[in-house]
Amino acid sequence: MNKKDFFKAQVWYPILEKYTFPTKFVQLPAKAIEMLATRNIDLESETSLEVMKLLKDPMNQTHGHCFISIDNCSLTDTERFATKRGAIHSPASAWRYLCESKKVALAARKGEATNICIKPYRNLTRAREFRLFINNGQLVGASQYWMIRHYRRLVGIKDLYFQKMQDFVKEIAPLIPLEKYTLDIYFKSSLDIFIVDINEWGAPTCPKLYDWNYDFNQGTPELRLIKAPSKIKGDVNVSFYD
Repeated sequence: MNKKDFFKAQVWYPILEKYTFPTKFVQLPAKAIEMLATRNIDLESETSLEVMKLLKDPMNQTHGHCFISIDNCSLTDTERFATKRGAIHSPASAWRYLCESKKVALAARKGEATNICIKPYRNLTRAREFRLFINNGQLVGASQYWMIRHYRRLVGIKDLYFQKMQDFVKEIAPLIPLEKYTLDIYFKSSLDIFIVDINEWGAPTCPKLYDWNYDFNQGTPELRLIKAPSKIKGDVNVSFYD
């Protein structure tokens, strides 16, 4: 197996199934991959109807809304993700947003779109999502995933979370045939960790609160969080000039 193939959900899922959310897979017909590559949004075409038929049973078996992706690409660049955080309720909606996604189109043109991945939708608490940086089976850094705000609640449990991350990486690292990779994880309220995704080390994967030029071998590994906003006291004069 090409090690790069391990980043495809249909490859790593059978190995790490007990550490992640239940997932079903639908193999895409060749004509459907062509539609994705060209972003051809024709929901009445024979190919579209075939794909929607393939999606019907696994989506019905996943009670409630679903989260849809392909091999190693989620629909984060679509309107559905921006407004509903990816919650999809029907085969027609799933296929429509797959066809609309520029990320999916690029993956299809590169031959990296072969399966549709179907997970039960969960409204994850953003403060519990993190990106881990792993090198030679060791956790060398971790970052808050959503960089939209400072979560004060994380400050007091930062060390506990990082210790849990280290223990988790030590447990799963022997199962992953990669030297370097990033791992997106989610803490359940029980403090159990679930894998959300596995990504390549380096661009185009976002380093979050790190930088890919950073030497992860320096210093002590840590969990990085968005810092609290600064407060300015006293008299503050602000001037604006053309």
